[in-house]
Amino acid sequence: MAILNYTLEHNAVSRHAKTEETLKSHVAIINGYIGLLMLASFGGVLALVIAETYVVVQTRREPLKERGKALGTLLMTQFLGKLGGQIVSDKIIFHITKLGLTPIVSFRQTALFSMFCSLVPLFALVFFFHEDPDPPAINDEGTNCRPTESHKFISVESVATSCFQGLQLNWFRLRKTLAKESTVDVIRFFMSFVFLSEFKLTYPHDQLELWCNFTEKAQSLSNIILGVLYILAVAVWKYYALNCNWRYGIWFSLLIIVMLPQVIFFYMAILSTSMRSQQAFMFMTALRGFLRGGLVILEAVLSAEIAPVGGEGAFLGIIISMGSIMRLLSTTFSNALAFMFEDPTIVATDQIRDQVAFGLGVCYFVKLISVVAVFSLPRQNKNFRNYIVTATRVTKVQHGGS
Repeated sequence: MAILNYTLEHNAVSRHAKTEETLKSHVAIINGYIGLLMLASFGGVLALVIAETYVVVQTRREPLKERGKALGTLLMTQFLGKLGGQIVSDKIIFHITKLGLTPIVSFRQTALFSMFCSLVPLFALVFFFHEDPDPPAINDEGTNCRPTESHKFISVESVATSCFQGLQLNWFRLRKTLAKESTVDVIRFFMSFVFLSEFKLTYPHDQLELWCNFTEKAQSLSNIILGVLYILAVAVWKYYALNCNWRYGIWFSLLIIVMLPQVIFFYMAILSTSMRSQQAFMFMTALRGFLRGGLVILEAVLSAEIAPVGGEGAFLGIIISMGSIMRLLSTTFSNALAFMFEDPTIVATDQIRDQVAFGLGVCYFVKLISVVAVFSLPRQNKNFRNYIVTATRVTKVQHGGS
């Protein structure tokens, strides 16, 4: 992108072309920017998924009571980097004030800085990372354990030399895992919970932003608080709630940490103009970071328990993609419904206030329904492993009876 920026500047200074030709050149360069940004985003997400996959594999080496500490360390590192990037953007790259956003450095300097930052982990990976062969997962139930079918597949995979045979083997392993009842319940949980909990009508929230004077500076600070809450969620889980009930954790995060403070403040802001504080609104909108951090933890932890040996990456990718798709569908659906609440004929303050209150009521009623989806989620690691074993036995009996 820095090279394209040089090209754009060179063409603007040296070429004496017609305005139409210059415009076409600029459009082509902008398309190049978009393509490179897409490629950079793809590479960043792919690197995170690969790192999570590796840690998921290593998590199976940990005893059951300590399982998840490595995942917690990885997620905290990831969210700390994200928070650092947000702070750098807010304080160094851009000057964000109440009046708007002004870049402090040029786009070329920003691209070069990002390039050098991306080279640091690459050199660290080459010189300091040494991967050992993966040992079999720890069996916490005792020594009387027969080899699972996944280990049989590994021995077959070591013999298979063709790439096509390897793909067939991985597909068969993944398909068998997706057919299990325990996997279906987890997928059902993520699909329903993410769709319902991310439901947000734009009209009432946009009106609240207008009332609370939610500027770009406040939005930037809210994003920083959002990153802090991501880290806080992972830290609480890693150090205090590693073996706690997953259902209670999701319920507490959704109802007590996110919904209750938001509902109280938003309705107070609707009823009283003195309660329309920019700082309070900034903090309330960032509370969703705690719940989203908890969902990221669940994606990784459940993948460590469900994913077949050797197919962790594919399974984790499916879970993460599913959450992203459902979040996008929820946003699209809620935006489509938001037009029902926008009435240009409403000009009175009381009518606007009633419309915003009704829209918020619909929004949080839908969010509240997501509590039901938590019943598809196992309570914690031990219960989940017992459920996997029971579901597998039931499946075998059904196939044997047929």
